[in-house]
Amino acid sequence: MKRNNGENFLPFCERVTNALVNGEITYSDWCSSIIGEPLYGDENLRRCGVFFKKFLEVLDKEELKELNDSQRIRAIEQAKEELLKERKKLQTVNTEYTANLRGEARFEMFNERIREEISKLPEIKFTHICHDRSKDDCVGILCIADAHYGTEIEIKSLFDEVVNVYSPDILKARLNKLLDEVDNDNISYVHYDKLVVFDLGDAIQGMLRMSDLSKLKTGVIESTLGYAEMISQWLVELSNRLQIPIEYICLGGNHAELRLLEKGRNWEEENLGRVIREFIV
Repeated sequence: MKRNNGENFLPFCERVTNALVNGEITYSDWCSSIIGEPLYGDENLRRCGVFFKKFLEVLDKEELKELNDSQRIRAIEQAKEELLKERKKLQTVNTEYTANLRGEARFEMFNERIREEISKLPEIKFTHICHDRSKDDCVGILCIADAHYGTEIEIKSLFDEVVNVYSPDILKARLNKLLDEVDNDNISYVHYDKLVVFDLGDAIQGMLRMSDLSKLKTGVIESTLGYAEMISQWLVELSNRLQIPIEYICLGGNHAELRLLEKGRNWEEENLGRVIREFIV
């Protein structure tokens, strides 16, 4: 008997053995079909046939004959998939580990370059200089900021407590209080030859964003002129009280920027702080 095309070996052995049991072939034909040649005599082959028949019955009982080549291939493919998954996991771990090492190496290299550049810097030598203080002017510095003139806002905490309030009237009251404090300090402690007042920005509320529209009580130009007039009068009164020259330096701040275009670059020099400074100076 010959094996059919595509026939698995185990089903072929079963078919040949059944033919032997049914008397369709001899023991020599049975042995030749399975292993290619007769190895023993008929009696020995008969015993082998009985054994092999029992062996096939056990396989059939245990349902092991279903383990054909397709199942083996499927099992091998599943094993390959699991192996591929494990390799991908290992690759991922290695990639992250390499990325961490690269980050640490970059940080260490950065520190090394900093140390290298610092070592190249010339040594700093300090020289003690004696100043003749009798010839120096005594200049005072006074800083004000964040007036947000032109708005009326009441800021509350999470517990509904009033944290801060902005309004032109409150600003005026605060400036008068500051005027009294500076006047008292000047009389009690030291005489200034000159006082520099730094206005550090956000003098007006402006229109930094659209939500500012609901906060504004006066127009931006009106706020600019109103603040400039108030500060001018305040500086004159400050100079009269202290009897010293006053220098006023004004920074614009972002709230005073004129953001004329919705998108694109903001021109920082287009700032109403310059108008306030020119009005006062």
